[in-house]
Amino acid sequence: MTPIEWLQAELNYSDAKHGDRRPEHDVEMANDGVAPGFFWADEVMNYVHRANVLGLDNPLGRQAIAKGFAVYEAMLESVERVYGPLPEPGVPSGVLT
Repeated sequence: MTPIEWLQAELNYSDAKHGDRRPEHDVEMANDGVAPGFFWADEVMNYVHRANVLGLDNPLGRQAIAKGFAVYEAMLESVERVYGPLPEPGVPSGVLT
């Protein structure tokens, strides 16, 4: 399974467990931003911390990195629903075309 396939399977699992990523929470969660103490930052940092403690040589440490990436994916979808689409891919960061 490729990392992208794993990510999609994890997102499907999470949706089945917690309910589909709920747009009604998007505005509140997107407005929180990514500052420490808010949902998105805390979720990602919990997984990064777990990966650091377990080590990337441990399958559970690698799983933690992947789960953190799944949180980023959910955050990106939420932010796009609230604020609009991303710039075109392949454009340098900080440059709009």
